[in-house]
Amino acid sequence: MKWLRPVLSFVFVALAAAGIWYWRQRPVFVEVEVAEARAAAVVADWAATGYVECRTADVTAPQVGRIVEVTVREGDRVRAGQVLAK
Repeated sequence: MKWLRPVLSFVFVALAAAGIWYWRQRPVFVEVEVAEARAAAVVADWAATGYVECRTADVTAPQVGRIVEVTVREGDRVRAGQVLAK
């Protein structure tokens, strides 16, 4: 009967390890909210304020000429199509 105690201890540890392994392998259910998908226009509105800086810039024009007048100064707000220099 000396062998009974080690065998029972081994069986207990093996069953405990199998139970822990089985418990960790079970699926975890997470509640989710489901919504119906529908087609719609994507509306994105985004605005930011900041500065654009660069070390060098190569600016070329479609025509060759001289600048006579610069109509804006640094920090001025400009609009698309606005004349910046003549």
